Amino acid sequence: MKLAQLKGLIHQAAAEREITPERMVQALEDAIAQAARKHFKEKGVQAKVDLETGEISCLRVRQVVATPEEVKNPTEAITLEEAQKLDPNVKVGDTLVLGELDAEQLGRIAAQRKQFDLSQQWFERTLELDPEPFERAWALVYLGRLARAAHDPETAVRHYQAALSVEGASEAARNAARSELAQVTEQLKQREAP
Repeated sequence: MKLAQLKGLIHQAAAEREITPERMVQALEDAIAQAARKHFKEKGVQAKVDLETGEISCLRVRQVVATPEEVKNPTEAITLEEAQKLDPNVKVGDTLVLGELDAEQLGRIAAQRKQFDLSQQWFERTLELDPEPFERAWALVYLGRLARAAHDPETAVRHYQAALSVEGASEAARNAARSELAQVTEQLKQREAP
């Protein structure tokens, strides 16, 4: 998805819900962070949607506290002493960023947990962001799988064929698309046979 499209969708969704675009971005960030917390089993997760670049990121964060007794959950807080080993300028009360989590996994995870609507949205969103060939091909393969699970073989065929046409796709993605396309095609033939 191009940046202008992302901004347009956020403004459109905000208008439909009668909220500000900023609140819509916050709701999107909260939903992404919640999914990441659940998957990565991390309390300290912060999602960011940058409307200037269109980038979405999930960050591992910790609240800096003064003493070890204040650390109730190590995935949520860190002592000042430990935090200063990572960033000497950090103070009590600051939020320390430890690194980035792989937000792209969330679509695959939703598919594995049979959360079809959510996973379909993630993969469609991936395609809209004009991803690299590797990601584009796999997103199409997963959309094909979701279509099969929804008993929509015609849509599955379209997704698998699109995956096979991605220039620069990985061989593994091509093999998956080829194999699953053959299976769906066979099912369609059997369904049409008298």
